[in-house]
Amino acid sequence: MIKMHEPDGLEELLTKQPLLQREIGENGSLNLVGQFKLHASFLETTLIGNYRLRIVIDSKFPRIPPRIYEIGSKIPNEEKFHKNKDTTLCLGSPLSQSLYLAKNPCLSTFIDTFLVPFLYGVTSILEGKTLRFEWGELGHGKKGLIEEYSELFEVPKERVPKVLQALATKRRIANKIPCPHCDKQRLGGCPYHHLINKFRKILSRSQYRKHEKELL
Repeated sequence: MIKMHEPDGLEELLTKQPLLQREIGENGSLNLVGQFKLHASFLETTLIGNYRLRIVIDSKFPRIPPRIYEIGSKIPNEEKFHKNKDTTLCLGSPLSQSLYLAKNPCLSTFIDTFLVPFLYGVTSILEGKTLRFEWGELGHGKKGLIEEYSELFEVPKERVPKVLQALATKRRIANKIPCPHCDKQRLGGCPYHHLINKFRKILSRSQYRKHEKELL
């Protein structure tokens, strides 16, 4: 008998979304499948909607963020609705989700923070209230990732790969390479290394290496 992985916050989520049903997924993952009821407000506007979803929770959650699919064919496959190439919903960059989960490893709060605002934006467009997501949106693909990482790491877009490379490298080695922020001195001698060290405390080198490969 396969034991399903039950993450923190699962029961809280199922209490709020009782129409989601547990299913056993591949490699010990947990799937939540069924109707997800949206009832959310933004700038004094409340929207209500229903979406049939499959939420795939890896056995390595919270290290690996959930993958969420809309399986009711309600959300069009159009660029403005932000679906990834694998048809998962684009809830933000993988790195931003990983950083969030490292500090808040709760499934229910993840859904409230990433999925609910996404579905609110989709509902607003479908109902003709807006033409795009009201709180801003990233570009698609690698361009969007670089835009977000540029703001996150406080560097120009062209320097983002160098920052991820430094984070994916052992500290004693990375401190000897040119600083990805200024390129004028070694990272270890530049004040920018304090910001790098903050990010080092959140995720592992292998996780940053994975996000570095996403940009290749």
